[in-house]
Amino acid sequence: MAYTATTVETAFDDLKRRLDALVYEPEHDNEATRHDRLIVPFLTHPLLLGWDLNDLVGQASIAVPSQLRESYIFRGAVPKSRKPDILVTSSAFQFNAFVVEEKDGQSSIDELNGYRFQLLEYQALYECIWGLLTD
Repeated sequence: MAYTATTVETAFDDLKRRLDALVYEPEHDNEATRHDRLIVPFLTHPLLLGWDLNDLVGQASIAVPSQLRESYIFRGAVPKSRKPDILVTSSAFQFNAFVVEEKDGQSSIDELNGYRFQLLEYQALYECIWGLLTD
């Protein structure tokens, strides 16, 4: 099925309305709300990134890689919090596609950029070429 620009624009318009609601109601603007109202819909909408909801693994369900115990960074320790917010897998190909790390709203792109090494670490730990850092 071919998608027209109008339907894709409608999908982005819906995301913009969701974002505007957070801007105009800052008391509801937090990482969990952004996750539910913006990030997951962007990842799963068939006209946007189009991932199957079943391919998104939430932080609570992500297993820390066993080889981490032997890593240079952790030297025998098993970190409990070395998990991205979302791990996107591919059930069709049995691999990790990318990691998503969500942060509370930052005042500038430079502040958000300060978390890039955390994202790079997740990409390495979960063997993902791609990573998405968002606030």
